[in-house]
Amino acid sequence: MSGLNLAQNIMRNRKNRGITQEELAEFIGVTKASVSKWETGTTTPDIQILPQLASFFDVSVDELLGYEAQLTKEQIRFYYQQLARDFAEKPFDEVLGKCESLIKKYYCCYEFLENMAGLLLNHANLAGNAEKSGAVLKRAEQLCQRVMENSREISRCENAAAIRGVIQLYTGRADEVVEAFSEKLDANRMGNCEGLLTAAYLQLGEHDKAGLSIQVGMYQNLIQMLEYCMYMLMLPEQPPVKTEETIRRADALLESFRVEMLHPNEAAKFHYQAALVYCGYLEEAKKTGENSGIEEWERKVFFRLEKYCGAVEQLMNDGIKLHGDAYFTRLDEWLEGLVVNSEVRVAELVRDSVTASLRNPVFRSLQNQEKLQRQIERMEKMQLR
Repeated sequence: MSGLNLAQNIMRNRKNRGITQEELAEFIGVTKASVSKWETGTTTPDIQILPQLASFFDVSVDELLGYEAQLTKEQIRFYYQQLARDFAEKPFDEVLGKCESLIKKYYCCYEFLENMAGLLLNHANLAGNAEKSGAVLKRAEQLCQRVMENSREISRCENAAAIRGVIQLYTGRADEVVEAFSEKLDANRMGNCEGLLTAAYLQLGEHDKAGLSIQVGMYQNLIQMLEYCMYMLMLPEQPPVKTEETIRRADALLESFRVEMLHPNEAAKFHYQAALVYCGYLEEAKKTGENSGIEEWERKVFFRLEKYCGAVEQLMNDGIKLHGDAYFTRLDEWLEGLVVNSEVRVAELVRDSVTASLRNPVFRSLQNQEKLQRQIERMEKMQLR
């Protein structure tokens, strides 16, 4: 963080406007001597004058003061990963206090605030009770709102809006998400800016940049497609034939793009959701007394749980770090630019989250509880890197 440069900034802005000290003094309603003392640093303007000065120079009060965050991506990544580890190892309130201190210190660094909002969202469940978790999520939402209102970077604002949307869903405010994002379903809405960028690179003959853009676009759309498949499984009262077709198509994506290796976290999420859906069909079979159906649905549940645990183990083997592969050869250089390109979650938290997910009450309907317990023990004994 740089020091405040109010004196130099007043002088620089005044000269850029081409006005004299007398003219500035007349506009503000002070003496020329006062302006002179401001510019030499002998005195400073009254706090009530700062907004008037900032408005006259068409800058924010922060800009006038010279209050500017100087965090690089590497520094943001360092803080994020350090705090993520602290949340896993230290008292929650202690780490939360450290977060708040850094947030206040770098309150003008919108990339930092965006990532701090994501960090708080990811760890709010560790707060200890619902009231404290709610307060943490509220703070994360406030950070998103600040970014959206003040950042001049479109992508930064979109990221903050997405984080805010997740918070709204967690806190039961789906109507606000619909209000914010429903326009994206407008059939006449122009979109796919990433595709336009790729086309522009190709037209300019910048094939190296086009190649990176293509791989990143394919990767992002692949992950998004799998997420939509997972959401499809969440629709209520889906007939089994529809569910099986969704799973078949998703499996084809998982296999052809080797997603279990490329993005094991995304693969794990899909397999877990499939297991939950199959459990629902298992319950229905029990109600109707279809013994053959019970056996078949239970077999499918355990198949998906096996795939789920396997993907989690792969995630651990990768050091919880996203990466490219033999096909996505340019992905690593893009991922290196992400603040959270590694340590998606701290290993201990991932393990605890996975074992807790296997204890989901929905799995109590499984007849082979011993087999389920072996899966839980397998995850508990999982090697952490």
